[in-house]
Amino acid sequence: SGTSVTLDGKPFFVTGVNNHYLTYGSQDEVTRVLDDAVAMGANVVRIFLQPVIGSLDGSVPTIWNWRLEGEASNLAVKGTYLLYWDPSQNRMAINDGANGMQKVDFLIAEAGKRRLRLIIAIVDFWAFTGGAQQMRAWYGSSDESTFFFTDPRTKQDYRTWVRHVVQRVNPLTGLAYRDDPTIMAWELINEGNAQPLTLRLTWTAEMSAYVKSLDSNHLVSSGNANIFDPKLADLTIPTLDFGTWHGYP
Repeated sequence: SGTSVTLDGKPFFVTGVNNHYLTYGSQDEVTRVLDDAVAMGANVVRIFLQPVIGSLDGSVPTIWNWRLEGEASNLAVKGTYLLYWDPSQNRMAINDGANGMQKVDFLIAEAGKRRLRLIIAIVDFWAFTGGAQQMRAWYGSSDESTFFFTDPRTKQDYRTWVRHVVQRVNPLTGLAYRDDPTIMAWELINEGNAQPLTLRLTWTAEMSAYVKSLDSNHLVSSGNANIFDPKLADLTIPTLDFGTWHGYP
């Protein structure tokens, strides 16, 4: 509301934590982290929608070690993937199964039970669990800074993913994601390091408008780190609701 965040007409002061692995953690890991967040006094948790892989048959390579063993906090995804390449259809595919979007359903439902709000980054820029780098690699590109943000195919893949996510109905809550009050905001991409700045701002304006066209209920931000860029550049875009700045002390 204006320059303030409100909830049910009252000021909402964010006390937030960030967790990169909740969308591929086990149910025990998810509930433990959410309980820890509540115990810390947090009311918002920021998460990423990931992982992204190549094709299941290996014909389109996965560019990161998605079979790593261990704890989810150390990037062991335990067979989870949300997006992958389908060589039989020659296009991106979405995993709605138990090792895919159903894990996100569980996370959102459990956060809601604890009255936690979620900031959800729609994709990660970095290749730690695939992200935008895996999506450009589907098309044989090694360009890490511009291809994802300019190629018509990756831009359409991103829009397809956005539409699928915001329109998805969570069977555990009965709510479409775009109608779920547990979700506080969408972030377009975690630290989308497009170069030059004009490209990043153009892409951000285009995709934030697209998200808003599908979901008018939730806030939208860029998710950019804004470490080297002009600190207020994002706030010139009318379809962004708040700025983001990442600190690495």
